[in-house]
Amino acid sequence: MSGKEKDILGYDPLAWLKEEAEEAEIIEPEQLATDGEQGEPEQQAATVAEVAEPETAEAEPAVEAQQPVQAEAESTAHNVAGDFVLEERLHISGVGELHSRIQQRLDQGGDISIDASQVEAADGPSLQLLCGFAQEAMRRGVNLKWENVSTPLLDAAKSLGLDREIF
Repeated sequence: MSGKEKDILGYDPLAWLKEEAEEAEIIEPEQLATDGEQGEPEQQAATVAEVAEPETAEAEPAVEAQQPVQAEAESTAHNVAGDFVLEERLHISGVGELHSRIQQRLDQGGDISIDASQVEAADGPSLQLLCGFAQEAMRRGVNLKWENVSTPLLDAAKSLGLDREIF
């Protein structure tokens, strides 16, 4: 898929949280003017900007260090049964990772067999993502075959009126 096409799965409803977190800087009292010296607002702003840059640079390697662990966990979760296996808890905290897995699988092409037997709980954002998954698969002409859909997943989808959209 080219970068110019609008991808139904490409929208992140929680992106604003990340943007706010990136914009928000924690400023320790010792980082500001010390011993009661207030200084000019321009000087204080420069101090905040100088302090913020090293923190950003240090945070990036920590994310990279965690990626091999995630990739290892993904490989075991995907190869249990079926083509694409859903975890036992579909929660907002895992929506980003699930989105990545879905996008990678859709990009591989071909029909997709989804094993949903392990799902014990699913929240609204996860169901919204599964709905987008089903819609994107249909748009691409990919057949989704749902295998062993658990009762909790089916009930959660029915309670939000998404069962016909997803399954």
